[in-house]
Parts: sequence; C-alpha cells; structure tokens
Amino acid sequence: MCYIIYMKKNIFILSLLTVLILLRQTNYWPSSAAMLSPKTIFNNPDIAGKEDKTLPSRSLTIDKSAYNLMAEPALAKLIAKIKTDSKKPDSYLAAYLANNALNNFSLRRGLKKIGRTFGLQGQTIYYPFGGFDPHTPFWMVQDARDVFSFGLDKAGSLSDFEKLAEGLLEQLIQDKEKDYLNLTSNLDAEVAYEKLAQEYQLDGSGIIALLRIMLFMQGDIQGVYFFDVNQKGAITFSDQESSRQKKSFPNMVIEFTVKGPDGQPVKKRYWYKSHNLKRFRRFSKFLEKFKFEVMLLKGVMSSWNTDAVKTALVPAKRNNAIVSTDKLIEPVIWKNAPKSFRLDSFPETKNIAFGYTSGPSGEKIYLGEGKDLIGSLKEINPQLTADISGSVSGVRESTLEYLINALRSLFGRSNLLDPSVKGVTRANNNLEEIKAGYFYRLRSA
Repeated sequence: MCYIIYMKKNIFILSLLTVLILLRQTNYWPSSAAMLSPKTIFNNPDIAGKEDKTLPSRSLTIDKSAYNLMAEPALAKLIAKIKTDSKKPDSYLAAYLANNALNNFSLRRGLKKIGRTFGLQGQTIYYPFGGFDPHTPFWMVQDARDVFSFGLDKAGSLSDFEKLAEGLLEQLIQDKEKDYLNLTSNLDAEVAYEKLAQEYQLDGSGIIALLRIMLFMQGDIQGVYFFDVNQKGAITFSDQESSRQKKSFPNMVIEFTVKGPDGQPVKKRYWYKSHNLKRFRRFSKFLEKFKFEVMLLKGVMSSWNTDAVKTALVPAKRNNAIVSTDKLIEPVIWKNAPKSFRLDSFPETKNIAFGYTSGPSGEKIYLGEGKDLIGSLKEINPQLTADISGSVSGVRESTLEYLINALRSLFGRSNLLDPSVKGVTRANNNLEEIKAGYFYRLRSA
C-alpha cells in the first residue's frame, strides 16, 4: 500500500513538473506578479481602455438649456414614492427587493469580477445593442461615468412617468409572470420591450432603465432629459414645451449619483438612443465624433451585416477601445483571436450569465483591442471563424493537453478543458485558461 501511494505521488510530481517546463518553454509561464492575482493577466496597460489625454473634449455633454424632467411634479412624485416605499418593511417594493436581493448581489459581484479580471477601465462606455440595461456596463467598469446604449425601442414620454406615479410601478412589480425589471432573467432577449409598452399603454420603455438605476443600483436621480441627434451628428435637447407636449421621444439620458468608494456621491449618466441600423446617416455623424474607451457587446445579433459593422465595430477600431463580448459571433468579428476565460473559472462568476454566455455551462467571454476587429465584412478571417466554431477537427491531442488531462483526473477537475472547441484553437484557448484559472485553482485548492 505504501509503495502504491509512493508511486502515485511520484507520477503526480513528474506530471506537474513536465507541465511547468512546457509552459516555460512556450512562454505561457506567468510572472510572479501575474500569479499573485488572476486579474493581472489581462490588465495590460496598452489595452486597458485608459483615457487618451490627446483626444478632443468629450462628445457627451448636457446643455445648460436642456429641460430637466425632474422639475415636473409627476417625476418628482415618482422618485419620492420609490424612495419611501423601498424603506418600508411591509411595502410591496421592499418585499420585491428582498426577494431579488441575493440574485442581484451575485450578478453585481460577478460583473464586477469580470471587469477587474479583464482590467476594464474607462470614463465612457459604448454599449451598442444594450437596450435598457444600465447596470451591466456600470457594474463591469467601475470608473465609468457615461454609458451610451441603443436599441430599437423608444424612450417614452412624460406621461409614462405620470402613469408610474399613479400605480403602474406596483403593477410592474406584481406581474411575476413577466417581471420586466428582473436583472437575472432572460426576458430582455425573449420579449421585446415594445410588448411592455403595448401592454401598459406606454409611449416607450425608458422607465425600465430609470427603475433599474434606482432599485438595483441605488442611484439618486438628478436629471432626466430627452434629446435628439441632428443632421450634423450633434446632440440637441428638448425644451420645456416640447418635453411636455410631444407624445413619444426616442432618446433620453438619465443623470444620477451613486456612492463612491469614499462614500461621496459620484455622478454618472446613462444615454439611450432608439436606433434602427438601416437609418445610419445621422448616427454615423455622431459616431465619428464619439470618443470612448470601452465597448461591451452582450446578447447581440447572431450574424453581422454591413450596417452593424459600421455602427459598432468601426467606431471601436477608430478609438482603439478595449472590447469585451459574450459568446463569439459568427462570422467572427476579430481579425486576430481575442483573449478569453470561462465564467466558471472564479467563484464570483461561475453561476451568472453574461449575455448568451452561461457560467454554469462553463462558457467563455472574450477580450480584445479595437484595432484587431474587422472593419468590413471583407476582412472576415475564415480560418479563425472555422477554428473557433469547431469545424476544424481531427487534430491530434497535444502533449500538453494530455498532461493537463492527467492532472485533471488526479485533481478531479472535470472542467479544465472545453471539448466544444476543437483543434489548435482549443489548445490555445486552454493555455489562456491556464493563465486565468488553473494557477488560481492550485492556490485555492
């Protein structure tokens, strides 16, 4: 018995040493600094999304002449009601928040972990196809001040806030079957917000963004403004008269504060634009001037066309922004393979979803630089698309993979390798995963 234990111990030590030697020879051995924290693996200062001080003044500003809807009694009443009801132990709102507290805490912790692991930093975030989802970008990029998102649905009108103050909020929360406010459901992808507007006779669905900021981000609303983008690509704001009379506005910005690390209020703004990809001219003028450091792509379309490339990828290339995506889209939007890590690599992210990427399923999210994105459909890399989609097969398992499999069997780690991605790409992605997760697992075992 002692002999068998001795042999197993030697086999384990030999296997481990062989893997470490191979990692060293293939330049995949992390430095001592990288081993201290998995987040340093991706925290490359060259792609960390830091603000370029040479850029022109920021393109997202609110004119002093813009009319703030917070001056309206309906919105002021709504804000006061939400604050009061959320603090009443026996209120429907407090009960709703308590029922969702654990899920929302887990999501916030997980998104924050993704942002730190990827080294996401930046004052301005571009969130194409993000819809009325303010929490994801602000939780992922902790120092973000402005998030610009767009979707198909309209922002709404002043009358929408009046309806909220008159009892619509309670209806929304008690509608457990749909639960439009829930952050952890897949409702956003499955049910168009226009159905919400139709069901409750709203002029738009922007109230969802406002409620999420207040209820789940603990945001203190400072301002709500309607805006448009003119032919020159400049943002123009609605005045008091039009804000009161116009029935439906496509675009809005919500200005709010949250408590910073030092307990002091930090001002943030969530910009939403209703945008159809086929109507690109005015928006293209705006995007030419739009400066941002990070772009997030989550739950977007399954295939890309020319309009989508111009709207999302070209601006990211122009700014050389750091880009994070969920499941890779086909055709692959990268000219060079991005970095990746599996959501189940860390305790904070293993049970959450980021768009179409599932932590419980061991799926990956990706990180790259804007300059490595395609700028047109002609630049699609067929080989990279084939590799990542798994259509390249029949490649013999590498020695490194074999040894990792042996270690996996000894450790009982069944999720070190991802069998859904085959061939050379799988080997490359596994090496990236080793850097991000394997040494972390060894330290925490």
